[in-house]
Amino acid sequence: DEVHAESLFSWRYNRVAAGELDGSAKMMQHYYEYFQDYRISLQSLPLATLSGEEYAENVLKYYDRLTSYTILSKVGAISGDLLYHKEEAKEQILAVAAACDKERNLFDKAIIYCIDEPDMTQAETRTWIIDCVNELGDMKEECIAEIRADKSGKYEGIKSKKGWENSIRNIPNVMPILTASVEWLIDNENTKDGKELLEALNCICPILGAFNDKLSSQMIAMAERNDIELWWYGCVSAVVPEPTYFIGDVNLLSARSLSWLQKKFDVVGNLYWDAAAYTDENKDYLDEYINVYEKPLRKSKTALPYGDGFLTYPGAAYGLYGPLPSLRLMSIRDGMEEYELLYALEEKLEEMKENFGEGFDVKTAMNAFYVELAYDGINANADGQNGLEFDALRAQLIQLIVNLDKGLGFVMGNIETKNEMANITCFAQEGSTITVNGEEIQAVNG
Repeated sequence: DEVHAESLFSWRYNRVAAGELDGSAKMMQHYYEYFQDYRISLQSLPLATLSGEEYAENVLKYYDRLTSYTILSKVGAISGDLLYHKEEAKEQILAVAAACDKERNLFDKAIIYCIDEPDMTQAETRTWIIDCVNELGDMKEECIAEIRADKSGKYEGIKSKKGWENSIRNIPNVMPILTASVEWLIDNENTKDGKELLEALNCICPILGAFNDKLSSQMIAMAERNDIELWWYGCVSAVVPEPTYFIGDVNLLSARSLSWLQKKFDVVGNLYWDAAAYTDENKDYLDEYINVYEKPLRKSKTALPYGDGFLTYPGAAYGLYGPLPSLRLMSIRDGMEEYELLYALEEKLEEMKENFGEGFDVKTAMNAFYVELAYDGINANADGQNGLEFDALRAQLIQLIVNLDKGLGFVMGNIETKNEMANITCFAQEGSTITVNGEEIQAVNG
């Protein structure tokens, strides 16, 4: 029932309305709930206004099934200019605080989509980012002070939680960035300018194309060192055979593999544009309304890959209310369900790691599954031409979880290959017997 793979897929009411010929609040609610059935949280809650009261009502209504929601500066559109709408944002935060009960802290799933694709290689942009983040910090502190000073009991739910101030203070400022900005951060981590910027950030969201052999390990390590939450951003870059949500692979493994990579690299959140665009963007980035069944690829700008910006088709053309799924959307849900299997396995291994001795490492054991998918660094050979058996691997994953649940403690550890030889480490509970091809093998470490 729970969804642990956080996501935020952008959408725009006007683009949905173009295909459905219906821009009503009811249709937008239908779309939001439809994507929840696919384990996806859309960027904007289905709101008619930005009022705090309506906003908090929607957070409560969808909270158990959503993975993320963003403080909004616009209704039904991308929100990358929150600083110009601080009063509305403050009203939303205070309304959510008042809606918290003693069981749930509703800020656990809150984010702020604060700046869209800033160029961090430019000194003036870096200064602007720091100023923006500081202003957002001041706004959060104003909310905290107002909640703390209230004597009416309005905020008792949130105030009953230990460290509630930090749950507001640390709302991630999600900021999608392009590869050049990632490279600048890595190269300048130890310079004065780099340290100043990294100290201001609490989240980075690099474009998928930055997750390559050259940058991925450095980027992940840098985020860990600076206590920065790591998201990623699907837009334009990353094409088959790299994992992507675009059209291009032969059996939909590319879209599915993204969720495996999200778990492998502990990427907290998955930001993607656009979920349901029934329009084309002209050279000035303005929407042009089209019949997506007559122009199914929807993109006339050659810079954009096919499939970029849509995962559904409007049902109105067939007399249906609401969207029809693309094959890719169904594959994405498969991958997100497999993420939950990987999540369950990791939890089970954490519970049982004491049974396997000092040499056992949960991440290394988990890596046995990713190695089998033939990953080359972060790039997945998931174009369907390399014999990857996702269904067989899924079956292995399920069986291992079931076995561990029954107390049958056996897992594969690290797998190293060299010169056509494999060195495979496996772990079993003390007292077990392990045989390979019918021959018992001796334990090295108890």
